[in-house]
Amino acid sequence: MSKMRAARLHGPRDLRLDEVPVPTPRQGEVLVRVERVGICGSDVHLYAGHRQAPYPMILGHEAIGRITAVGDGVSLGLVGRRAVVEPNIPCTTCPICRRGHGNVCLNKRVLGVNEDGVFAEYASIPASHAWVAPDDIPDPDLVLTEPLAVAVHALAASGLVPGDRAVVLGCGAIGLLLTQLLSAARISVAALDLDPRRVEVARGLGATEAVVMSQEAGREIAARMRETGEPATVFECSGAAAGAAWCIRAVPRRGRVLLLGLGADEVAFSPLHFVREGIELVGSLIYDHPDDFRRALNLVEGGLRAGHLVEAEFPLEEAAAGLQAAAESRFVKAVIRVT
Repeated sequence: MSKMRAARLHGPRDLRLDEVPVPTPRQGEVLVRVERVGICGSDVHLYAGHRQAPYPMILGHEAIGRITAVGDGVSLGLVGRRAVVEPNIPCTTCPICRRGHGNVCLNKRVLGVNEDGVFAEYASIPASHAWVAPDDIPDPDLVLTEPLAVAVHALAASGLVPGDRAVVLGCGAIGLLLTQLLSAARISVAALDLDPRRVEVARGLGATEAVVMSQEAGREIAARMRETGEPATVFECSGAAAGAAWCIRAVPRRGRVLLLGLGADEVAFSPLHFVREGIELVGSLIYDHPDDFRRALNLVEGGLRAGHLVEAEFPLEEAAAGLQAAAESRFVKAVIRVT
């Protein structure tokens, strides 16, 4: 086969199902026949034009599939194996990578963000970023490996241990996966969101407190946190400027705010407040290769099941409809069915 179908973004909200050449795996790469791809918030932002892309570009990065061919230097034994795609590819040579922080690599390649992604029938990626997975894991669970790695990284960055307490603001897929991880680690977690349905999902994942946010609820929770000093760790997963501002106001003295949400709007804060109260503000971006991704896949292989977060599936030819549904928050998580 020399041609394949691919959902390519030609401009804001201009997603077309194009016929393009099947990529040929280069040295050190594998060719993956894509089966399922999760729809991520970054896909939605690119689709809506909130972030720029090198048009035209194939969207998507949360893929699972089968390895069908390999490039030079890659074992033929990988052909036919099931795989999860790790889409963030650090250069490994820049000063940031040499310090062990490939998640913020200066030259990072990101499938579906700054180069062609995986809303396509095939994708060629480095063999080091195609993680072989067992055949018996259900697709909905396996396709959540990549966002789970984001939560794994944030939990490690927090330094929390069993018996600690935390707040998760924003119950999208990342916030809910983080809630599930915290609960499994015996860390008491309060989950907060504007959407009552997502709050109930968080409760089902082990949140010890699940609150539908409002101005009144936000004031009460913040007052309690600052009075008691607990929870002292807050994860901001909403990406909203108002959410980040609330976290900064609410976190108690000597507390820590971890920002996972990729909001672009500015948030005002007082340096005096931070210094006097010893507050830490930490950015937690994606994950480090390979350790965080390995940990996430190990959790899925070990029985962590979050596939119930996948509430809708769209065929590749309806990828634009899936992105629009995600933009309207109609589902906790949706996936594109490619094959």
